[in-house]
Amino acid sequence: MVQILQKVPGFGERLGAAIGGGLGQGFQQGISKSQEFAEKMKLQEAKKKQEDTGLKDRGIQSIEDMRNILSRGKTGWNFLNYSTEEGRADRAAMDTAALNLERLAVEMQGKGVLSKPRFEYMVKRLPSSSKSDAANNAILDEWEGILSGTQEEKKSSKSKKKKLTNDIIDSLLDETKGDIKKAKKLAADKGYTW
Repeated sequence: MVQILQKVPGFGERLGAAIGGGLGQGFQQGISKSQEFAEKMKLQEAKKKQEDTGLKDRGIQSIEDMRNILSRGKTGWNFLNYSTEEGRADRAAMDTAALNLERLAVEMQGKGVLSKPRFEYMVKRLPSSSKSDAANNAILDEWEGILSGTQEEKKSSKSKKKKLTNDIIDSLLDETKGDIKKAKKLAADKGYTW
């Protein structure tokens, strides 16, 4: 009778299997950790966007509240606004709402939603009960424009900027017959930054 013996793997074969198995497991763990990291980054980004939107919504709500106070006509420079209880209440509410806007601006600047120069400008331009109703309305218009514009500016700056290559510059100069000023204007009209 013939007996068949199983092949006993040699040292090299065992070492190769051990290293190969370890590399495969290590590679798979590395991939899963990178996927987890990517998911965490996406969640953080989504959370930051939600916080930014929440800040802007709070600011717009505060502006609407101030417009309601202004619509009652009890905050301007009229003597009755200082002497009546209703006038004093509206003036106090106006100043409180202005402080809320200031806190909001500080929070937005701290989170990077507002640049420092824009923040400084906004804080200098706070509505106040000591200002006329017309001045306060103009200030609120500015604030509303800035709050609604910060998100739109980020989107538009990313979408409008196109890469200006030498070929495009040459074609723009050809279209304008070598006039650099006209070429720059044409580039801006087409969404390029010179």
